[in-house]
Amino acid sequence: MTDRLRVASFNANSIRTRLDIILTWMREQSCDVLCVQETKVTDAQFPVDAFTEAGFNCAFTGQKSYNGVAIISPHDLEDVRIGLRMDAPDEEARIIRARVCGVNVINTYIPQGTSPELPRFRYKLEGWDADWVDAGTSRTAIYNFVPPGKYRFSVIACNRDGLWAASGAELKLVFERYFWQSWWFIGFAGFALLVAVGATVRLAVKQKIKRKLKRLEQERALEQERTRIARDLHDEMGAKLCRISFLSEHARRSDITPTDLQEQITSISDDSREVLRSLDEIVWAVNPQNDTLEHLASYIGQYAQDYFQATGVECEVDSPALLPPHPVSSQLRHHLFLAVREALTNILKHSGASQVKVSLACVEDRFEIAVADNGKGFGPVTGQARTDSPVGDSGNGLPNMDRRLAEMGGHCQVESAPGRGTTVKFILPFRPAPKHTDL
Repeated sequence: MTDRLRVASFNANSIRTRLDIILTWMREQSCDVLCVQETKVTDAQFPVDAFTEAGFNCAFTGQKSYNGVAIISPHDLEDVRIGLRMDAPDEEARIIRARVCGVNVINTYIPQGTSPELPRFRYKLEGWDADWVDAGTSRTAIYNFVPPGKYRFSVIACNRDGLWAASGAELKLVFERYFWQSWWFIGFAGFALLVAVGATVRLAVKQKIKRKLKRLEQERALEQERTRIARDLHDEMGAKLCRISFLSEHARRSDITPTDLQEQITSISDDSREVLRSLDEIVWAVNPQNDTLEHLASYIGQYAQDYFQATGVECEVDSPALLPPHPVSSQLRHHLFLAVREALTNILKHSGASQVKVSLACVEDRFEIAVADNGKGFGPVTGQARTDSPVGDSGNGLPNMDRRLAEMGGHCQVESAPGRGTTVKFILPFRPAPKHTDL
């Protein structure tokens, strides 16, 4: 239904005579609807072809030499109805109705008596209009909106004495509902709205819970990191600082010999270097700028070379020039470094090797670190742990390394044979970022 429709009314007094005038006026004025009265032609004589060629649609009814009405429009004419009913028969009265762009247009020509000077009309759409509507001299009734339902449209006219007819023309009208006005559509739309609101609320709650879970995970990871740092400071640095303090107090005694003093100063110096090294390891582990494979490989390689310096063991580090920018968490770096450090310690203590090679590589979807030596090697370890194996004196070396890798989702492999050296591989797969489970 349109908000604005240009409608005009024209008393043609023979449409064949005024045909050119009507066509020219319709083109110039861009009129949407023209209601014509007094066409004075039969239906067969109506110039429908001329209007069709000019691009207009028309609905009409009439008779030879008398009255007749028509609706002409460049738009489609729908639901065309023709008919007139009055209490007193009047063969010269005409009425026609059509729906144009959703608007119901009714064109009436109702002569009362024989006088051609009856200009005033009233109409009423029963069921919608509360009272008669005075149309003045207009012969057109326009309703921009009429709710669906059944109605009766009535028109009465005034004679030259100013008396209104007791009854007039009537037309029964039925306005069907549009599909979006039907109850099933309204119910479906309401249900869809409720579902949309529910889904939006559920999504918002899920996002809120996810953010809360992520924050809790971050807090838990931070708490674990703090606990680890505190444990490392206590275990690795506390004992060494306590030893330095004890040696310093002992060196202050006046009865100590110069030889013993020199040995204690040397021990204090060695323990101080160990404290500095432990502190450097802790700082390296917690620094987020080192959370890459490149920094991990660089630190392990440098540590291995420094560790075997002045020990008589030749250390070779084989690391690729370019490593993928895969993120490595602080906890993962720390555990992997401790496992490698334990392997290097076992080599120096038990293997009797003269050469060590540390190889770092990315193989498909995993990161590998191999620590190989040319020492005496060992056979299968059963029962009591052997002191010449990388398991160590207490028998916990290999299980400790394997446990550290397992906590990070990796594993440890050991290859050794008597007289052929030992190779320890630390294998860590690249795992995708963790995903939260939908609630």
